[in-house]
Amino acid sequence: MIFEYFQNNSAWKHIATASIILIFVTGAPYLYGYVQTPPGATYTGLHALTPGDFNVYYAQMLQAGRGDMAERNLFAGIDGVGSISMVNAFWYCLGIMAHTAGISMPLAFHLARLALIPLLVLVLHQLLRILVPFRAFYTAGVLTFLGSGIGYLALPFLKSPPFEGRYDWPLDLWVPEANTFLTLYHSPHLLASLILFLFVLFSFLRASASSKPFWWRLSGGLAAAALFHFHPFHAVTLGSILLVWTVIMGRTSLRRSCVTLAVISGISLPSIAWQLMRLRSDWITREWAMQNVTTTPALWAVLLGYGLLVPLALAGGVWFWRVRNKGSEPSPLHPRAVWLLGSWIAVQCAFVLSPLPFQRRLLEGMHVPLAMLAGVGMCFLFNTIPWHKTIRILRNPAMVLCGIIFIFSTVGTISRDLELFTDHSAYFYLNATQKKVLDLLMRASLQEGVVLAPVDEASFIPAWTGRAVYGGSGAHSPQEALRRSMAEWFLSGQGSREARRQFLRDENITDVVMMSSDQRDMLTLAADSLLHPVFVDQGIGLFSMR
Repeated sequence: MIFEYFQNNSAWKHIATASIILIFVTGAPYLYGYVQTPPGATYTGLHALTPGDFNVYYAQMLQAGRGDMAERNLFAGIDGVGSISMVNAFWYCLGIMAHTAGISMPLAFHLARLALIPLLVLVLHQLLRILVPFRAFYTAGVLTFLGSGIGYLALPFLKSPPFEGRYDWPLDLWVPEANTFLTLYHSPHLLASLILFLFVLFSFLRASASSKPFWWRLSGGLAAAALFHFHPFHAVTLGSILLVWTVIMGRTSLRRSCVTLAVISGISLPSIAWQLMRLRSDWITREWAMQNVTTTPALWAVLLGYGLLVPLALAGGVWFWRVRNKGSEPSPLHPRAVWLLGSWIAVQCAFVLSPLPFQRRLLEGMHVPLAMLAGVGMCFLFNTIPWHKTIRILRNPAMVLCGIIFIFSTVGTISRDLELFTDHSAYFYLNATQKKVLDLLMRASLQEGVVLAPVDEASFIPAWTGRAVYGGSGAHSPQEALRRSMAEWFLSGQGSREARRQFLRDENITDVVMMSSDQRDMLTLAADSLLHPVFVDQGIGLFSMR
């Protein structure tokens, strides 16, 4: 077992060291953002990587602590059974813990993210031992945690990406699932998802080799059930990888592998059934599924997002296939490691390029086998191949250059955030006036009606006040396009007085908020006879129904 392994060697020191380094590297930028908070402002805990998602997580945590998570969809002001589609066990548990500890949602969010990092290091350490030769262990480990693509290197040569339709832009610039570092830097739920994803694969391999496979089968099944509860789409990826691995194990392990696959599938089946039931019975969930289309960018953007990992992974596969010294590696290395890693990559590539509407989400985990094989490839190229005497002097500079290229986008991601925090970018800080409006909303009874605000700004209201909005940006607002257009219609002063009054009544809207002075002229709302100004300052204001 894992604990016996720790008792017999110093692996725990490597895991502790890697964990401390990663906690510092991924925690320091957010701490810097907090320190840079302007006087009177509030740091939101956001950063430049898909910042629109954070408020959804905060709102779900806030509702969980308040005890009404299954009763209301705060991003559409909808009550009733359908709102149970917002329930997410991960955010529910984290919200309860934050409420019990009396800490803010952003702080709980990032503390949970940092606390999960050692678990990811532990699981990846064990997978590296099974799938990577010892001579490439450390290189593969560094690439798995810090390796990235060449998106930032290519950035000066790229045109601005399209903002409608498919977002063709290098993966390492904006997709948190694209590589391990972005995942652990971004959100605790993605980190938990990756941990569970990898642990299911690790449990399968251990169950196939262990003399007592029961506990590995049970733990793998429970991990899959937990994963599919909040990320059900991974059932497609994991099921396919494990099915292919069952075949790869060969005739001697076929029966045991089939039993392991059956047990994991059986234990996780209730989570999958729950998701299918929601899709059939809950119109909010169906609407969310139809709106939550995550298309993989063009092939060139994917290749830039992984950069040198792709050719070096091919080189690593060649080493495994043709050069490896049979019997020279320590016993933990799986005899069919190259087949396992190759099939893992192949299966995920197939799904990422498939017609599935959530194809980009299936990128999660693909970086791991690519980085493992790339680590083997680097060792093969720089240590195994006999360099000619006349060019041997170039080997060390070439190794340094490769290292720089691999971490360039990782450094670029952190540098981008530090620059935005230094410039006090408005998206990451609520100024004193905005906070005043949110405080006024929060003081009102939670049973008050719905708040109307520009859709792109509205998601801050549920996250920081617990109040429901008419429509917020993202798939969590059913019929988002309609709600966006209706919000624009009312806030721009269109329609007759009676039509506007009827709209407010039909949607139970009691408050109207403007959060950004450059969005709209406040005179339009101030002159509306249906509204009473509660607070107006510097183009930011709160209005209530007369």
